[in-house]
Amino acid sequence: MKKVLSVLVAAALVTMATSAMALTIVNTKHDLSVGVSGYSASNTTQVCVFCHTPHNATQTRALWNRNAGAVTSFSLYTSGANIENATWYIGGSKTTLPATSPSMLCLSCHDGSTTMNNISRPPAGIAPNNAVAISSGGANLGSALTNDHPISINYAAFVTGLTGTLVAQTGNNVVAASTKLLPLANGVSLECNTCHNVHDNNYKPFLRDTMDKSALCTACHIK
Repeated sequence: MKKVLSVLVAAALVTMATSAMALTIVNTKHDLSVGVSGYSASNTTQVCVFCHTPHNATQTRALWNRNAGAVTSFSLYTSGANIENATWYIGGSKTTLPATSPSMLCLSCHDGSTTMNNISRPPAGIAPNNAVAISSGGANLGSALTNDHPISINYAAFVTGLTGTLVAQTGNNVVAASTKLLPLANGVSLECNTCHNVHDNNYKPFLRDTMDKSALCTACHIK
């Protein structure tokens, strides 16, 4: 019995260690420090500074350290069948992403135009030299988001409007069958970070749950 317990404890510790190791952006595509990726800096080994600063942040949320993106207007998803109602979008428009949308933080890199060194407070007087933008590939979303999953939507309104096709939210989240939480901004809106965890690339690309058997999709969609 003691041997079995020892094996179980060891397995639990390995699982915990693996989970802890996954919660990092070091050496991932979100690591913009020197020599890591094609968008990395040439003169700083700091990692967090490209998005966050401990003092005098440009925005209080997330202690944000990036300046406004080069693109300020985005067009949002609309179905050819027009099953979505514009009033279900935060701000009531399919053609404008609100400036208060948390997704704007993501798009300050992923708009395909803003450079990686567009930060407000460089570290210790160093200006990270990586004045390039994501110009190609799936990470370049651009300003036309009509072919991307809708964001900045009132999830509960979608649930009501599309009765029987979406899972109801629980508290401030949608809860996946795997019990992973998909957070809604202010307990209301579905944003980029509902499906993505920018600090954890365990489920690539920075997803909150596995895509095995479409688990992430069916966390919200009843299929």
